[in-house]
Amino acid sequence: MGKWMDGHLKKLAKVQEANIKGGGEDRAALMSQLGKLTARERIDKLLDKGSFEEIGSVVTDTRPSFDGKDRPSPSDGVVMGFGEVDGRPVMLYSIDYTVMSGAIGES
Repeated sequence: MGKWMDGHLKKLAKVQEANIKGGGEDRAALMSQLGKLTARERIDKLLDKGSFEEIGSVVTDTRPSFDGKDRPSPSDGVVMGFGEVDGRPVMLYSIDYTVMSGAIGES
């Protein structure tokens, strides 16, 4: 790849890194306080160790909200990919409630 791609690849890596954090540490801590696992924790418990290959980790909604408030939506609140369960290939998704979490409330 030429040098002209370097800037794009760095931007892509930055978006992916931010999306992997989901809604952030505060929201992950809230999930823990509520006795719930994050999307990635649920996936880690289900799949064989080291088999998860994520897809869609660079998805970000760029549409403005109706009320004008900034609400980032890393990976659109969905962690998806493929891996193995007891050596068998599976595809799966897990809703990330740390992102756009109507279920646990936002003020």
